[in-house]
Parts: sequence; C-alpha cells; structure tokens
Amino acid sequence: MATQSSQGAGYDQNPSSLARSMVEADAFTLSALCQLGILDSETHVEIDPEWSSAANSAMPASADSVLAAWPYQTAPLPLNPNLKERVWQQIQTGIADHREAALTSLRQAEQVWQPFQEGVEIVQLYVDEETRSISCLLKAEAGVCYPAHRNPIPEEIYMLGGDLSVNGQALAAGDYLYIPTGTVHTLTTERGCICYLHTSLDDEFLQPLVLAASH
Repeated sequence: MATQSSQGAGYDQNPSSLARSMVEADAFTLSALCQLGILDSETHVEIDPEWSSAANSAMPASADSVLAAWPYQTAPLPLNPNLKERVWQQIQTGIADHREAALTSLRQAEQVWQPFQEGVEIVQLYVDEETRSISCLLKAEAGVCYPAHRNPIPEEIYMLGGDLSVNGQALAAGDYLYIPTGTVHTLTTERGCICYLHTSLDDEFLQPLVLAASH
C-alpha cells in the first residue's frame, strides 16, 4: 500500500523501497534512519555495500543525537532579500520609540510645591501609574511626624538639607536611605528638612495620616 509524501510523490512504506528512493542521501542520513529504527543494518548494506563503512563511522550514538544533529545536515533555505532591510527598519523604529519614552524632564520653573500633609509639601517629579510609584521632592516643617506605614515597593530617601529620623536612624544632608518592601517605618524631623523621595502611591498606614487642606 502506498501513501503520499508532503511533496505529493508516492513511496512504498517498505524500508528497502524507502531507502532505495533516497539513493542521493549521504551516509549520515542512512545511518540516522537505522538509528531511528526506520532502516535496519541489513537493508542498509543491501542498498549499497560501499556505504557500509561510511555509515558505521557516521552512526550517531543515540536517537537524541540524531534529532539534534539532523537539522545541520540539511541545506539552508534562501532568505527573502528584503528581510534584512525590514528587520533593520524595525530595530531603528524600536530604538527611536525607546529614546522618546525614556526622556522625561521637569524644569525648575515647572516645579510647583503642593500641600500634602500638615506641615509637608511635595513636588511631583514623576509618577509611574504602571508600577504605582512616585519620585518627588519633599519639604517638611520643624516637628513634623509622618506616621507609621509600610510600602508595597522599596522606598528611597536622599537628604538635601535639614534633619530626618527614620525609625530612630538620623539622616542629614547628603545621606541616603533604602527602605525594603514591607518595612514599617515612621519619619520625623526636629528642625525641618528637604529630601528626594522615591516611594509608593499606595502606602499602608498603621496610624492616621492628617492630610493638608487643599488651597
């Protein structure tokens, strides 16, 4: 009984007939057929005894090695001559889009201090809604206490001036503090301070936060 190949040509499923139809195949291909159990060694020698020694030397160690090596025995398909140009255009477009998205500036004249908590003002430098994070400048009056809270992301503080205490750790101008995700912390200042702050938009407060009245 015959069946049709993907090219439409018929061939007998008998291994000998299949092997004879591959007279142009090299020793690796025939030995691979033996290794995969499609062609036995006797039929292999029957097709062409001169291939016997070459087939033995080309015989892969296992079926896995046959499957791994066989793609490298086939001739590469010709590529579309326009493929390189299209890929290069897509790369250039992606680089341009990335450059546009990566640059965000806020000039000093555009920075507006807004009331946040009683005695605290902030300048929103950048808000990322995807990560629910904010980069801002924070200015606090003397004696302000920012109540105990935790953040779903790490918090970072860089001191620009004044004093700040975080869970009893004193910070002054030029100091940097990294607060890991989920750490409960309280911020207090004795004489007032100004700092850069990167934090979450979704603080979980463990004590009431008194927001400043909007003007």
